[in-house]
Amino acid sequence: MEKGKVFKIHSDFYYVDSNTVIFECKLKEVLKKQKQNVLVGDNVYFEKINQTNNQGVIYEVVDRKNELTRPKVANINQAMLVVALKEPNLSHMQINRFLCFFEYNKIKPLICFNKADLCEKNEIDKNINIYKNIGYETVVTSIQTGEGFCELKNKLINKTTVLSGVSGVGKSSIVNKLNSQLILKTNKVSEKNERGTHTTRHLQMYNLNFENSHQSFIIDTPGFSYLSFDFIMPNELDSLFVEFNQYKKKCKFNNCTHTNEQCCNIINNVGDNIEVSRYESYLSFLNEAKKYKEKVTYSGNKVELNYKTNQQKTYVKISDKKRIDSRRLQKQKIKNKIEEENEI
Repeated sequence: MEKGKVFKIHSDFYYVDSNTVIFECKLKEVLKKQKQNVLVGDNVYFEKINQTNNQGVIYEVVDRKNELTRPKVANINQAMLVVALKEPNLSHMQINRFLCFFEYNKIKPLICFNKADLCEKNEIDKNINIYKNIGYETVVTSIQTGEGFCELKNKLINKTTVLSGVSGVGKSSIVNKLNSQLILKTNKVSEKNERGTHTTRHLQMYNLNFENSHQSFIIDTPGFSYLSFDFIMPNELDSLFVEFNQYKKKCKFNNCTHTNEQCCNIINNVGDNIEVSRYESYLSFLNEAKKYKEKVTYSGNKVELNYKTNQQKTYVKISDKKRIDSRRLQKQKIKNKIEEENEI
């Protein structure tokens, strides 16, 4: 039995890297019946079935240390959010949306501000300080000038990093720059709507093959522009804004929503200790969370499922009609029946 890491999934085939050798694997039938979910980044045990063509069958998926639902990846050390300073224009609302998503999933974020050659230094500093000042790790890069790539390599070495961000910010170009042997497809930003076009069509992990390090992986992902807050309740949202924690303790009300309450310490610090753009993002996300709460509260009836999950595996549940009574219950029924007959 061999051990490897899933670096690409295409249809029903799982491409597994084992000691730099690539194996095309399928999932064992029993795992298919259990609806075993396999993600890029999963560590798996597989058995070779064809030495000549490097084919195999996956027998087991190792328990994950973490996972993301969007993009669907597992066992990552950090998420690198790539944003463009220009072309397309920088959106703090979009940055905050991704950061909250990473905070919710307890994934360490790294913010990469790309296309530095298109901006003045004072404008760059103004944007990155918003996030550096509240503890986020940042790096400024430029594909054209090579700025920041030595620093970026140091932040990626011996780690598995997933790329995230909207289309057109330069995710694939960054991977090409980090490893010159890779030639990922790239495209220009549309001049008509100033948005990127989808060039990466599927998730794929790449070994960056840094000098003296063969365990530095990066996962290139298709760009996506919207993450909805349809997974969190309104009273939990403020915990995803890291700078709120030191101020919300002094709010007058324990259930303060930081919108229009009197003596709200968050509102009192907006503009001074809390960036206006961060607070505006909070208000926007709060409305989404309220809609989710309303949907959960008033929609649908609970339906009992015919399966159950345990440790990433799915098992069929036996219906009540097909279940056999335990011996204890059978004896109790017989005893009750005898007592009823004696009473008659």
